[in-house]
Amino acid sequence: MRIKIIIFATIIMSFIKQPVVSAIEFTDYKNMNEIVIMADTITLKTRYYNGVLQYRHYNETKKRWVETDWINY
Repeated sequence: MRIKIIIFATIIMSFIKQPVVSAIEFTDYKNMNEIVIMADTITLKTRYYNGVLQYRHYNETKKRWVETDWINY
């Protein structure tokens, strides 16, 4: 009886189409002719202030500082 239920379930599941979502369906790689940078470019800026080495991150993409203040090493 158990084998009949497994066979019946297998047959039913073979007729049911389940949607398959793939990243390839959403991206058209054939028309991509250029590189697109999606992430921000962050650079590390350093300075000596009163004899103390400090650093700060600068967002090159948005042209602004990430932190509001300099951080001591």
